[in-house]
Amino acid sequence: MLKLPVPGAVLLSVLLLAGCSTPEPSLQDDEWAARMTQLLSDPAGEGGAGGQITTDDSAQGTPPAQVTLGSVPAGDYDVLAVCRDADLVHLRIVRFAEAHEPATTYAEADIPCGATLRLPVVTDTTGVTIEASGPVDSQWEATIVTPNWQPPVTTSD
Repeated sequence: MLKLPVPGAVLLSVLLLAGCSTPEPSLQDDEWAARMTQLLSDPAGEGGAGGQITTDDSAQGTPPAQVTLGSVPAGDYDVLAVCRDADLVHLRIVRFAEAHEPATTYAEADIPCGATLRLPVVTDTTGVTIEASGPVDSQWEATIVTPNWQPPVTTSD
């Protein structure tokens, strides 16, 4: 499910990348994370985050994984996200929560693991929080890039 501030204003696309498909059995979690970070890092982007989902606290209203990037300026971006060790991981991009303003969801979608999700996001203030939820032990990585930036094409040897 995708929620955008202006319905139909932007399209969601899923890209298949050779380096992000089902991981090789010998590729350890930290090696996979480093490889995905390297592949999805836009030199003109705003950074990103990722990790392993270690618990499911959805009953208490808190996402299992979240990171706040406080220096992302307001503007138009794409979020590239990948996951593994699950069928889907849910990704949500929200306004940096402050005491006087409630959190606002900029965009959200399910990441089909084995593919790269491109999620267009328009932010209206500095700072965003990236939230990921899904099965325990699933891995995820998300990077904020300039609109339409493409990662380099890679092949598995």
